[in-house]
Amino acid sequence: MTARIKKVKRKKIRPCFKVLVFSFLVYFLSRTILGSINVTLGIEYQKNQEKILELSKIGETLRLDVQSLSSFDRIKAIVDSGDFTYNQDNAVNVNE
Repeated sequence: MTARIKKVKRKKIRPCFKVLVFSFLVYFLSRTILGSINVTLGIEYQKNQEKILELSKIGETLRLDVQSLSSFDRIKAIVDSGDFTYNQDNAVNVNE
């Protein structure tokens, strides 16, 4: 008698298992990528907050400078030292 050759039946991977593996792969890759983007954006946000704080300090300093330069006493001193006349608390007239 001749020996019969039996075909070995291979188990087929079911499509739902393929979808499950693919979805896990996509999940882990997207989690890694989005995590790194989140860290990068967090660092950039902190840098921008530091710049805003620095610029607000500069703005406050400049406001104080404007207040001191536009104070009534300083304007009165400039009027008294120059060719200006002092008219009813206003320095508007120029002597020629």
